Amino acid sequence: MDGFIKDAMLRAKKLAASKAKWTLRDLDSLPSELQYEILDSGLYFAPEPDPIDQKVSGNVLALLSEYINRNGLGVVFDSSTYLVLDNKDVVKPDAVFFAADTPMRFHNKSAYGIPDIIIECIPEGYGNFHRYTKKDVYEAAKVKEFWLIDLATETILVKTLERFGYVDYSSCDRQGVAKSALLPSFSLIGLQVFR
Repeated sequence: MDGFIKDAMLRAKKLAASKAKWTLRDLDSLPSELQYEILDSGLYFAPEPDPIDQKVSGNVLALLSEYINRNGLGVVFDSSTYLVLDNKDVVKPDAVFFAADTPMRFHNKSAYGIPDIIIECIPEGYGNFHRYTKKDVYEAAKVKEFWLIDLATETILVKTLERFGYVDYSSCDRQGVAKSALLPSFSLIGLQVFR
């Protein structure tokens, strides 16, 4: 991590501690060199995705968007869109799918509502944040399916929401295929994702 990013991370850490409750409106006033999210009203931040993160995220987004659009199933947003789950949770997943019949609204570059699927690419060093902290937020919001794409291990894990929380539904490595429970004819092939 270069000095510029380290400096931005230190500034963001001080900012995060300066306020007890953060809102979507607060995000507009933050330095732009980092990526911000609000979980349980607390501010979280990370460096912008590197080229490998962007490539994998782009591959996933292209595959999902093509499938959803071809079948007229709903709408897909990318990480440039804030997703407002409620008044205390504002996130920027790599891909978000809202089925055509799922309530949502779009206002000022933000999508409001509980999507059917959230896909997160996990950059190196942020595994626990995605596997536990963000998973708990998505689980509480009742997001039906949560996909974790681990860039370090080149694996994909699909979690589906059951009565008592998320359960592992499908997984694969670079050579395999991960399947969706919600979209039975959609899958991600490891070689297409990690190419």
